[in-house]
Amino acid sequence: MVFTFRYEALLSYRQHLKEKAEIELSMAQRQLRQCRELLEDFKESVQLANQDLGAGLKEKISSHTLKNHSEYIAALKGKIAAQVIEISKAEQVVRARLDVLLKKTKQYKVIERLKERDFQKWNHHQHLLEQKEMSETAILRHGRDFLQT
Repeated sequence: MVFTFRYEALLSYRQHLKEKAEIELSMAQRQLRQCRELLEDFKESVQLANQDLGAGLKEKISSHTLKNHSEYIAALKGKIAAQVIEISKAEQVVRARLDVLLKKTKQYKVIERLKERDFQKWNHHQHLLEQKEMSETAILRHGRDFLQT
C-alpha cells in the first residue's frame, strides 16, 4: 500500500505560490540592482564631467562651452536625485516581495509538516498491520505444529 497525502493538491498549490513569490522577489531584486548600477553610472558621469570642466578651466574655453558643461552636470545631478527616489521605491518593492515570500513559505511549511505527520501515522499504522500479520502467521504455524503432534 502506498502513502497518499489527503491535501496533496493544496501542498502543490502552495508550493506553486511560493515559487511564484520567489520569482517576483528575484525580479524586484534585479530591478533594484539595475537602478543602483544606473545611479553609479550617473555618478561616474558627473565625476568625468567635473574632470573635463576642471581641465577646460585650466585652458581657455568659451563661455558657451562652460555653460554647456555646467548645464550637463546640473542635469546629471537631477537624474541622480530622481534615481535615488527610484531606488527607494525599488527597495520598498523588494521588502514587500520578501514579506510575501516569507508568508507563502510559512503557509507551505504548515502543509508540509502536516504531510510529514500524516506519513508518520500511516507508517506507524502499516507497522502495526505488519506486526498483526506476523503474529497471526506465528499463531497459525504454532497451531499447525500443535495439531501434528
